[in-house]
Amino acid sequence: MSVSKCPKPSPTRPKASAASPDRMVELYGPDADGWYDTRVMDWIALCEQLKDGEVRAYLVLRSLVVEKFKNHVRVLTLQLLCELIPSPSGGPSSLTRVRGILGGLTKVGLVTTPEGQPLKTSSRASALTKTLRIRINDRAPEGYAGWRNSEDKLKALGAALADLVDDEPATGTAPAPRCAPSAAGRISEPQPQTGA
Repeated sequence: MSVSKCPKPSPTRPKASAASPDRMVELYGPDADGWYDTRVMDWIALCEQLKDGEVRAYLVLRSLVVEKFKNHVRVLTLQLLCELIPSPSGGPSSLTRVRGILGGLTKVGLVTTPEGQPLKTSSRASALTKTLRIRINDRAPEGYAGWRNSEDKLKALGAALADLVDDEPATGTAPAPRCAPSAAGRISEPQPQTGA
């Protein structure tokens, strides 16, 4: 039986100085009032105001909060958030990058203060003594005019909706031929099979 060893720190992973203070962070789940949902809303991936890294960071932040418990707050540090959110090169994110990500998420209302106000981050030394209180939201902000879901975007692009397939065909049978979609965007009548 082999014993697993702890991985050595990556050479690209910056070591935090023990002398530098680290800022505390509190994450609050969405105010769901008992309506629990662990899925991510479609609009977030389609939001044209968000960069790819901001969407990925949101997924990490959202996975850290569990709104199923009343007044549940996840407490960690800003440095740990940097470790959790991957950088484009694969290592941890820098504090500057995480602050930028939080700024981008704030612009579309995905992160706010627990009171619903825009989140403000600072690199000043005095800010390190204050806890950064972040509420993770999932609803689009009031007045959001972007795509609500992929189906709406597909319709707007004039593309037919994809067919839904329940199961793969049984072994030894050929897959059913694909039919042209009807004007409504769905296959309404199967086409007769030709040949034997």
